Amino acid sequence: NDTKRKQKVLGPNQKLKFNPTELIIYCKDFRIVRFRFDEAGPESAKKVCLAIAHYSQPTDLQLLFAFEYVGEIYHNPGEKCICVLAVIEPQICVQAKTAKKVNGVDPGGGGGISSTSGQQTPLFETYSDWDREIKRTGASEWRVCSVNEGYMISTWICNAITRSHPLRSDVYKSDLDKCLPGIQEIQAAHIKLKQLCVNEPFEETEEKWLSSLENTRWLEYIRSFLKHSAELVYMMECKHVSVVLQEEEGRDLSCLAASLIQVMLDPYFRTIIGFQSLIQKEWVMAGYQFLDRCNHLKRSDKE
Repeated sequence: NDTKRKQKVLGPNQKLKFNPTELIIYCKDFRIVRFRFDEAGPESAKKVCLAIAHYSQPTDLQLLFAFEYVGEIYHNPGEKCICVLAVIEPQICVQAKTAKKVNGVDPGGGGGISSTSGQQTPLFETYSDWDREIKRTGASEWRVCSVNEGYMISTWICNAITRSHPLRSDVYKSDLDKCLPGIQEIQAAHIKLKQLCVNEPFEETEEKWLSSLENTRWLEYIRSFLKHSAELVYMMECKHVSVVLQEEEGRDLSCLAASLIQVMLDPYFRTIIGFQSLIQKEWVMAGYQFLDRCNHLKRSDKE
């Protein structure tokens, strides 16, 4: 804000032609942070505003705040990717929910990032990490193999899943591109939601806020993901069928659907250490494009 209380958008590599009296930061998580410069000199206020604007839209990866970990992306572009969700024996599944250890393995065991509780978040970069996860879930009929190392999907994967299933049941294939909204639709809904919650004064939209929220379609898309995930949970939990998630790109809708399903099925993933391992397993190791999807380097004018 300037001295006349007019708001002006400040971008990187811009110069301030006035003395700012207040800095308002609209965060991606919908928080609004305000800084007043009543006690600061004009030059100090300018320096603070320009520094924050510069680092909010960096042009180099190393200038990102808190960017401590850079991992190799295990994904081959252009391939139809498949995410596999396996059914395990029901009685073992119940034991996994109640026991502190499964097959002698702590739920958070394995090498990885340390947490405040002393447990390790598995990085799922090694054979042993995946083997511990199989033992943790009690999937005694499954084993780790290197046939799809580097996420190279084998053509006979569905047959292999069927043979590995305790009941030899067929695989249920779910094409996420056909039954869920695309990333462009989700992005458009998120932008509308952000404008409604952050950019527009609430007093001006209070009377029609609920209808405006519905028009963003954000809640509709959330319902779609939850409903479809619940249907797949039913297939696995009640019908004891293995599920394969298919997606053209294989690292957007499938990451989210697989995560929701596992949060619904496994209480371990509702813990802090479990949720960290879920993000590492289903998002980081699947090669999710955090940099591009979040547009950290502002390579596009779109959000």
